[in-house]
Amino acid sequence: MRSVKKSLWLVSIICASLVSAEVTEEEIARDKAELEAATKISDEAKAEIAAAKAKLSAAKKRIEKVQEHSEEAQYSTKTELSFSDTQGNTDTSRFGLNFHGERKRKKNTMTLDITALQSSSDGVEDNNKWNVLAQYDRDLTKKLYFNYLISYGKDKFSGFDSQFNTGPGFGYKAINTDAHKLNLRANALYSKDEIENGGTNEYASWVAGFKYKWAVAENVDFLQDAYFKSQMDQFENYFVYSKTAIESKINGTFSLGMSYQVDYKNEPAEDKKRTDRVFLATLIINY
Repeated sequence: MRSVKKSLWLVSIICASLVSAEVTEEEIARDKAELEAATKISDEAKAEIAAAKAKLSAAKKRIEKVQEHSEEAQYSTKTELSFSDTQGNTDTSRFGLNFHGERKRKKNTMTLDITALQSSSDGVEDNNKWNVLAQYDRDLTKKLYFNYLISYGKDKFSGFDSQFNTGPGFGYKAINTDAHKLNLRANALYSKDEIENGGTNEYASWVAGFKYKWAVAENVDFLQDAYFKSQMDQFENYFVYSKTAIESKINGTFSLGMSYQVDYKNEPAEDKKRTDRVFLATLIINY
């Protein structure tokens, strides 16, 4: 009897184990099915997210393209005026003008610079010159840009009736921070000098220069503009120009400035000096 009871007890344990094993396999199968369903849902969600990102990226590109074509151009101008007049033992007068206009739209920038200087002493004119410079810049990268320039000027007392230059080149924004800005530029040019009392000199030339601006203080800027130009097949025929200036802002529109300009010609016309120097105190109008 005892052995029968023991046998029944063993049979019960074995049956319970089998039932338990069957339940565990069912749970595993159910979990696998749920995992497969969740994986499928996850894959579908990932595909939808990827498609949404692609649509968002395409929409951003369309918006940027529309903005590029619809954005209004930005304009700015800067006018420097200088005038002095003395009377008495010496009668002198001097008038100076510097104008800079800029139009910027996305990657394209067009600038126009006009400079003029006229002075006389005791009623006799001793300085009369002006120059116009037009430039087009096209940004190629964040720092590198294409440049094309055209300039024409007259200087009554330089020995040249007129000087004309035009040609392409490249510029590089070496430094572009709030405190310091440094632009480098080089161009290959066609040049034509109309010499006083007849004669013309047409030649290929090159020019290299830089513009530097330093925000010394909140309302004070230091500026340096310089270039070197030389005839390609006759290096001795070269020109150097430099303008150093300090500007102090009065308000958002008006500033006061002082500038010192040096204009050097290595081969001046006969009986002419190589270097012209001009110091100006100016009223500057920005708008």
